[in-house]
Amino acid sequence: MSYLEKEEARISQIKDLSTQTDEVYTLCKICMEYLLEIREYDALFKNTKIYFMRMDRGDVFLALLEPFILQNKLKKIPNEYFNEILSYFIERKKFRVV
Repeated sequence: MSYLEKEEARISQIKDLSTQTDEVYTLCKICMEYLLEIREYDALFKNTKIYFMRMDRGDVFLALLEPFILQNKLKKIPNEYFNEILSYFIERKKFRVV
């Protein structure tokens, strides 16, 4: 079972997803996990994040990063996204992630 599958119930509480959005959401999760496995951080933050933003799900994208950060799977965060990620977790008082 992947990290994202374990976190799916927690993440689904952030925003309800419609059936159409759910298909795109699932595809994004798969892409995200794959990109992290092959360490394509630029593609993850520049491409996958754009899809979440277009669906007004930027917070879900950031929430999906949490298990990877906690398990030290996310080895690099591009500088231009670092402050956004830091602010997201600080605002939610998730200091363990920071």
